Amino acid sequence: MAVSPSPRFPKGRGPAPLASRVGRGLALPPPSLLAPALLVGAAMLVPVAYLLVRSVGASYEAWDLLFRLRTAATLGRTALLVVTVTGISV
Repeated sequence: MAVSPSPRFPKGRGPAPLASRVGRGLALPPPSLLAPALLVGAAMLVPVAYLLVRSVGASYEAWDLLFRLRTAATLGRTALLVVTVTGISV
């Protein structure tokens, strides 16, 4: 059985071997793509920074509330829901 050539490449030519593609260095994306990506990344860090600042200044009562049994039960039910939904959707 004859193998037909790939329509993407001219006859006798294929993709460059992996060895010739490796080591060319990391090219940065264009600024029109990089700037919005950095802005989105920075915006995603704002809630984490807010939580860190608030947790440093929290009182003993706040930490006591965080580590009570009811909070652990809610976290366990949330994890079970995540696992169940993920298992059903896959």
